[in-house]
Amino acid sequence: MAARRETLEETGVPVRLTGLIRLEHSPVPGGARVRDLFLAEPIDDTPPKSVSDAESLGAAWVSVPDLGRYPLRGHEVEDILRYLVAGGAVYPLGLLQPEGEPFPV
Repeated sequence: MAARRETLEETGVPVRLTGLIRLEHSPVPGGARVRDLFLAEPIDDTPPKSVSDAESLGAAWVSVPDLGRYPLRGHEVEDILRYLVAGGAVYPLGLLQPEGEPFPV
């Protein structure tokens, strides 16, 4: 799945997806943008990469209060983490199904 691959490329940490935080749909001229936000957990003790490369400037495990010490692209990362810390809903991955898949009975 693309979410696991992107996480590995950008952080160096292999993960297992554990839930769906949000599915976003935004109409744009000539089509639509769809974005999914997943919750994941590391599958082992691999440390996050600390050397910049073409994928990211580096990665680190930080607490929500410490996020202000890091240069982020915007407020969205902190907003998502605060949502989760406050008990925001996380949906089962089973909500995502291939198109045309039969409905379970």
